[in-house]
Amino acid sequence: MQGRGGNDAARGSCAADRAETSYRSSFPDTTMTIPLTMTIPLTNRLIGRSAAIHGLRDEVSCAARSDAKVLITGESGVGKEVAARLVHDQSARRNGPFVPINCAGVPETLLEAELFGHVRGSFTDAYRDRAGVLESAHRGSIFLDEIGEMSLRMQGLLLRFLETGEIQRIGAGRAGAAVDARVIAATNRPLREHVEEGSFRTDLYYRLNVLSIYLPPLRERRSDIPILVRRFIRDLSAQHDRPFPGLSAEADRSRQTRLRWPARPLAT
Repeated sequence: MQGRGGNDAARGSCAADRAETSYRSSFPDTTMTIPLTMTIPLTNRLIGRSAAIHGLRDEVSCAARSDAKVLITGESGVGKEVAARLVHDQSARRNGPFVPINCAGVPETLLEAELFGHVRGSFTDAYRDRAGVLESAHRGSIFLDEIGEMSLRMQGLLLRFLETGEIQRIGAGRAGAAVDARVIAATNRPLREHVEEGSFRTDLYYRLNVLSIYLPPLRERRSDIPILVRRFIRDLSAQHDRPFPGLSAEADRSRQTRLRWPARPLAT
């Protein structure tokens, strides 16, 4: 359980890191070009050189140095799970499991069992005890994608876990041992608006939104388009063993001016 003071400390630490990064970035850096044959550091797997990507790398690194909960926001397809994995892979929990679950992809009637597990005989087809994904993430990270799709009932159950760390499987008479799992959540919905409407719990929102990371769509970082195009075409050419002669001038102009560029992946 993490108190409000711990939340404020985590936020303050990241704010200080961003201020230091802003100071450093005011000076030219001529060492950013990385040969494609080299091992690419984790934060540089976020492809691009735009200010948005540089800021995102800093936010991911800052979140990784903390054990606070993280809320990742952005449109569908921007790569929220990629960012969550980077936070985990750079954190002190990197040797533990990273367990993702899409809350929107599991029916409401099954989501509780998926998260918390069940005991034998608790419902039809429960032929054995089964751990949920929260238990599976012990000493690692749990990634709750599309958290905004949870019902109010499930939000209440999740809130209790965030407050106590205890898991009570369906059908169990009491809670089991506490689980040590870092929670990283993501949504493409405006949760603040949902809080005001009453469809998302205020207390859960503030429990999850200790550190926040926003992932911009490609239309907000158009300067990264040439880098992404070259990277993806290079990878596809190697995959299919086909040479790539280059882009025509018309294609080069079209990719930047004629498309709206909704959400696109940030990383490989």
